[in-house]
Amino acid sequence: MREALEADLVRRVERLDSALLTTVVRQIGLARDIAAGVGVVLANGQRGAVAAGTANADRAARIEKKADAIAVDARNAVLRDQANATVERMVDSAENAIDELE
Repeated sequence: MREALEADLVRRVERLDSALLTTVVRQIGLARDIAAGVGVVLANGQRGAVAAGTANADRAARIEKKADAIAVDARNAVLRDQANATVERMVDSAENAIDELE
């Protein structure tokens, strides 16, 4: 009986860590989206720079808001389920990268 409980606990922890790592990957994808937008604006140089820059900034702000919500959910999951602190640091790092890009 004890072995079955331990195995179930291990499966639950692994699932939680996997879900949280998926969250980190989503955040990194959002950071990449912002960076790609910046790259496009920079590559186009002066041609429509103000309009493109403004549109990109607006898009980045929307993405950053979404990433903040994802980060809050992930932190709540870490606290609620006492998940791996390394995953929480990864969430924080991804969120900081998004904030800097935005």
